[in-house]
Amino acid sequence: MATNAADGAFTPVQLKNLVGERIGPWKQAGLDVKGERRDVQQTTLVYGFRNGKEKATLTVSDLGTENNAPGPAHWTGPPNRRETPTGAEYVYREGRATVREIERRTPPAREVVVLLANGIMVSAAGDADMKVLKALADGVSVAAAEALVRPAK
Repeated sequence: MATNAADGAFTPVQLKNLVGERIGPWKQAGLDVKGERRDVQQTTLVYGFRNGKEKATLTVSDLGTENNAPGPAHWTGPPNRRETPTGAEYVYREGRATVREIERRTPPAREVVVLLANGIMVSAAGDADMKVLKALADGVSVAAAEALVRPAK
């Protein structure tokens, strides 16, 4: 297993090991590794997945130490459904993760975002049904992602 970067960020190899070639009926169709932003050490992997004629984008990001739990980025209240200027969203807690289901008026029509307690974010976006996108996001090895630990400062 790869060790964390000197600043505690998860490496691209650590994040890549969380995603398989297949997730349920979905097959990986491509991978793009985004570089680090200058102001924040952040690794983002963007995968293309296909299931027949359906396409979805699966993104795995290390949001950094600022997003470790407990913190304001993590949902602690009851489930909340609200209308937004661009559509609607439903936010709730699932285990130790915060989940946002987003429906937009413009493509991609739907997105599921899962924010884990250690600052790893997984999102699945596309025009597929919300349950299908949720299953794709849940297909990332969440147990292995939650097991990744940043070194103590």
